[in-house]
Order: sequence, then C-alpha cells, then structure tokens
Amino acid sequence: MQSQRPDLSKLDLSRLEGTVSTYSGGGGDCVRVGRMGDWILVSDTKCTDRPPLLYPLNGARAWIQSVKDGAFDPIAGLD
Repeated sequence: MQSQRPDLSKLDLSRLEGTVSTYSGGGGDCVRVGRMGDWILVSDTKCTDRPPLLYPLNGARAWIQSVKDGAFDPIAGLD
C-alpha cells in the first residue's frame, strides 16, 4: 500500500539525499532524483526555488521499464 502523498511545502528538501545526473558534464544544469518512502522526487538543480516533481514509486518504476522497452521510441515498429 502506498504511503500518503507528502506535503512538499512542509518538507526540508535540503536534507533529501538524491542522485544528481552527471550527463551535463559538470555544468550544474542537472536533474536530481531522490526517494522518500514510496515516492520519487525529481528536481532541477538550477531551479532550487521550485518544489520537485513527485511520483509514486510504482509509477516511476513502470515508466522507467517502458522507456527501457522502447515504448516511447518514435520509430519503433517502422521496420
């Protein structure tokens, strides 16, 4: 059972540990992904004043699997 959606306005997000993408090559324009219980938080490291996007853990897992399976590939199935 999924935990109750956290109220982002009441959280101290500075203590949230997450993984920061290294794809930008160290330019600081990265995506940070963290987990809080049954929720995945996604934020932009250059827009620290904005709250992160919040996704249920199972939904995030399903989306990642769909990406891996090629569900969003615009040329899939055109062979």
